[in-house]
Amino acid sequence: MKFFAFLLTAVIAAPFDNAKWVNSRYTSRVAVHESCNPVQRIQLEKALDDYERLVHNANDYLLRSGPEDELTIKYFGTDSQAQNQVVAAGIYDNLSRGDKYGATLRCDDPDSLCAQIPTYAGHHRGTNGTLETVICDLSYETRKPIEQVCALGHRVPDDNASKFWGIDFIHRFSHLPIVAGGNVGHTADDFDSLIDLAKNNASASAWNMKTLQYYALDAWAHTFANPGVGCDEEEASQPAPAQPSPTADAPVSCHTHANGEEHCSSDG
Repeated sequence: MKFFAFLLTAVIAAPFDNAKWVNSRYTSRVAVHESCNPVQRIQLEKALDDYERLVHNANDYLLRSGPEDELTIKYFGTDSQAQNQVVAAGIYDNLSRGDKYGATLRCDDPDSLCAQIPTYAGHHRGTNGTLETVICDLSYETRKPIEQVCALGHRVPDDNASKFWGIDFIHRFSHLPIVAGGNVGHTADDFDSLIDLAKNNASASAWNMKTLQYYALDAWAHTFANPGVGCDEEEASQPAPAQPSPTADAPVSCHTHANGEEHCSSDG
């Protein structure tokens, strides 16, 4: 009896992470390929750190905020609110803790798309490598670290969310078949349209790529960068100097999805 009580206590106390018998190959972190040189590896490992912090915080914020939270309503609406929160939380949790064994970031441009198309910041290899993502040189030239959220004039609504490494990886990894079955899509691809989506077709918001990206960015801004305030419309509406044209300031970048579809935007 005492032995049974001891065994039961040990089982209850043992963290599930230690249950290697479930999946001995499990890893929640995307690997960096040997083709990446030391400088690239340093940047990509830091970018993966940013990504993990952003998705973990987004999931935490979503689960703790409740259906009446202004930020949650802003991105996921009030229609079928509970369902939207559950779906989005599941996707964030999969992005954060889901098994990513075999998922890899490459730097060697095996398909020559980075060389052929200078506007590519990276691309999914599709049938050439369903779990492989190539990072092109343009990413190293244009991506920002998590520490610059709400800094240097960066604001959530008027920024391209993917200019931040960690937010860009939310996009890239969501297209992997091992994350949400590759079903996250591009229903609303800019800030204004995703806000409209939350108001008029909220059930689609949780599956919308840009919604997941901007919510993660805004949740980080409200939690860490500028706690309780963020850096959204109110601050962004203040007069600002004229910005350079999108062509000069934010080069159009493209990537491919597993089905061969090409997706281009000014934020990669």
